[in-house]
Parts: sequence; C-alpha cells; structure tokens
Amino acid sequence: MSDRWFADLEARLPQHARLIGALRDAVAADERWRWFDVSCSLGAGRGDELSDIDCAIGFADPIDVDELEALGEQLVASVGDAADMLVHVAEGWQPETRRFAVEYIDGLQLDLVLMPAPWMPGLRDGEVALVDKDGALAMAATSYGLTSLLDYEPFELPEGLAATYPVPDDYASVAAAASAVAALLADCTRRAATSLASDLSTPWETSARTRLAAALR
Repeated sequence: MSDRWFADLEARLPQHARLIGALRDAVAADERWRWFDVSCSLGAGRGDELSDIDCAIGFADPIDVDELEALGEQLVASVGDAADMLVHVAEGWQPETRRFAVEYIDGLQLDLVLMPAPWMPGLRDGEVALVDKDGALAMAATSYGLTSLLDYEPFELPEGLAATYPVPDDYASVAAAASAVAALLADCTRRAATSLASDLSTPWETSARTRLAAALR
C-alpha cells in the first residue's frame, strides 16, 4: 500500500514526495529509528500543495531528551533548508517525546513527532507506514478526533471556526479556509504574547501569510 501511496504522491505533489522520501530513507538507514508514518491530509490521500507534512518516527531504545532533540534537529536539517523551527514537548505528553515544527525555505512545512516506538501499536485511519522495521504498524488502531479544542479554557469553540472548513477539492475554498486558520492562530498568538509578556513573532508567520496571500489571488 505504501508504494502505491508514495507513487501517487510523487505524481501529484513531487515537492512533498521529495522531503518525505528523504525522511523515509534516513529512517530506514538508522537502526535507532524503527518506524515512520505519515498522517492527516497527506496520509489520507487528500493533501494538496498547501498541506503540511504530519508525520511521526518511533525510536527503539531510551534516548536522553537532549540527545533526542539533537538527533531530531539533525534529521530535519538533513532533508531540507530550514527557515524556522520549533522544538517542544506538548502539554500532556510524556517527557521523552519531542515535536519538531519546521518551515523550510522552499515553503514546505513539517510537523514531526519523535516518540518511543512501542507507543504506536497500529495505524489509525488516514495514516500510512513508510517504514515499519518491526511490523508494529501492521494493524489498525482506533481513530482520534479534534476534542482538544475543548480541553482548555475557556472550554468553547473559537469565534470564526466555521470559516476554517473548506469545500473539498475546491482550491479557492481551501485557500480561504487556510487564511481563516491563520487569522485564528494570529489572534491566539497575540493573546498569548500579552499573557506571557513576550514577543512570539517568528519568520514562519511571515512566510505562511505570504504563501496564503499568493494562493488567494
């Protein structure tokens, strides 16, 4: 299945396929990495040129978190020229995981999670395994939803959320929805910056807004 999926990706989105293929090859060549999967819109075969690359890599033996961060940074840098990168552990996650959110100079965006290999007992709907050295992803697992929007105060859906839902296969609608998402994120960032008394602006925001503006023309 993964071969057919990757061949289709190469035909439709060669730029995405190049980066994903480079990650696949890097994982296959290093015994510390045990599996590599792609999820969300690309994994489900619905992605387009505006899609980011949501993926995860499982590692076998316990790795010190400082070493894990260094390995992750080396990995994402080895597959492209990064313009901006955020490395963190999400609230509620175990401390031995790391998320790498990367904006590449060519405009591609990567959302990569490194986690202990046993934590992924199977594939959810919309996920495809490109490397599975131990057969850990051979079976399906239960799907998850978007309930995290209601997990934190003020425990309600944000105003303007409806505008983030596009009409499938409609380029203009998808671009408009992405712009609405950017507006919600910008508002969230402004409020967080005020709360934390910190400048949270990054090169990523400028790059993303430039690409969205071009897509809406």
